[in-house]
Amino acid sequence: MNFKKIILWYLFLFLFSFFCFRFFWFFYNFSIYPYIIGSLPLIIFIILPLKIYPHFFEREFKNNVFMAIFLGIISGLLISVLFRLFSSDLYGFFQNNFLFGLFYWLFISFSQEMFFRAFLLKEIKRRYSLFLSLVINSFLFSLWHLNIPFSYIWLTLNGFLRVFIVSLIWGYLYLKTKNLLSCFISHFLVGILLSQF
Repeated sequence: MNFKKIILWYLFLFLFSFFCFRFFWFFYNFSIYPYIIGSLPLIIFIILPLKIYPHFFEREFKNNVFMAIFLGIISGLLISVLFRLFSSDLYGFFQNNFLFGLFYWLFISFSQEMFFRAFLLKEIKRRYSLFLSLVINSFLFSLWHLNIPFSYIWLTLNGFLRVFIVSLIWGYLYLKTKNLLSCFISHFLVGILLSQF
């Protein structure tokens, strides 16, 4: 896929996410409906790579499995500890519902990593150097998080930079291990460990 198409997909999903997340608040007091609306862009995040890469699961999870799991766990724990040491901000309030939070972060982590690492980063890397690919991908990942209305953290420069740095780490993990498990596990752990229950 050429770079223009990649950017067009990103822009479409960015705008679609923006409208879904704004629409989310109309149904905020109606239990599950806001989460269904908010999950629509993330479902596309999963469908798009599956459409483009027919053997997606065979390619993305077979290399360096134990190293990917190990690096995912270590990086997720380190990012979470450093975040807790240097920030008092938490996100993801689940009203004492750990099970919902668990499924929420599984879905968020998997869908975002499929789109941003296994699709966007891979396609950007076909055109640019490793360093520039990581920077572009991390910028797009951080920019997308400005769309998310659930926490004020994302709307600050500090929040943007945190997401950018963490995205650089996840992108590097993905390219180093050639396995989506590394960044998926790390993303999931960061989400769970920095959430409020």
